[in-house]
Amino acid sequence: MQNKQQTTIQTIGSTLQYSYHKIFDLDDFVLKPQMPQFQLELFTEKVLAMKKTIILQLNPSGFQKEFQELRGTLYRHPVSAQLIFKTQYTNITYLLNDDQLRYIALLDSI
Repeated sequence: MQNKQQTTIQTIGSTLQYSYHKIFDLDDFVLKPQMPQFQLELFTEKVLAMKKTIILQLNPSGFQKEFQELRGTLYRHPVSAQLIFKTQYTNITYLLNDDQLRYIALLDSI
């Protein structure tokens, strides 16, 4: 009886985890090569002007120890040189420095 309950709980847990990853699009991502600085600057300016949803890969930093891939919209901070990134699904806002950017692509082009 206890084995059946554990199996049921494991199945439910696996299903929930799979569904969560599908809903929030958290599947494993392919790490893209580091874009050259001039290309990042050019793409950043274009994305800021277009205000479209992008895919952004971030390098590890003092706050985040792993590479990250995010989907959302990029904005310029009104006062500082930092960028503001608002995620598409999770309502998380990131303050980014230029050195954190790894790769930028329009969501439509992928």
